[in-house]
Amino acid sequence: MFSQKTTIISSIVIILFIVSSFSFETKNSLEYSSKKVVNELIQWENNQKLTWKDFKGKPNKRSPYKAMTFASVSSNLISFSKNELKIEILCHFIRNKSWKTIETDELLRHEQLHFDIAELAARKMRERVSKLNLKNLSSKNIEQKLNSIFNSSVEEQMEMNQKYDSETNHSIKYIAQSDWEKKIKEKLIETKDYSKTSITIK
Repeated sequence: MFSQKTTIISSIVIILFIVSSFSFETKNSLEYSSKKVVNELIQWENNQKLTWKDFKGKPNKRSPYKAMTFASVSSNLISFSKNELKIEILCHFIRNKSWKTIETDELLRHEQLHFDIAELAARKMRERVSKLNLKNLSSKNIEQKLNSIFNSSVEEQMEMNQKYDSETNHSIKYIAQSDWEKKIKEKLIETKDYSKTSITIK
């Protein structure tokens, strides 16, 4: 537990929402390790937690922060026709961009929650996509409709990250940190129906 005089600070998470892969080609499958690490990406999993070894990026010497989490939420339009829409939305931790200058349990817990918040963004996107009416979609408007969903989800999660860092003072306020961990855990349970990365609408 940090005292109020502690100056250890972590960064707000940087979420890279990658939504430029709206092609009509089938995505190649990826081979994942037990921790699902591919090209320095760790796919979010409920039973897997980050370790300091996952923070492999070069620290920014000019940054006032002691750690930086880079996460991405990416989409891939697998197939689209008048009878079916299939899209994959993934949440990843980017190992070769995320960095730290110190290692404490408190700070790692704080960074883990930033990753969890990114997963919430992915689930919100999946939920909103799943509620689209296939009859109202066409090759001319699908990209606009998906981008609208993603942009709104981005804004919501950026606000949540900012509020999280503000209320916890970047992990220094122990009680607030614990409250946020409980809050995000509950939200992940509430959105468990959207934990599957692939969505199919018929």
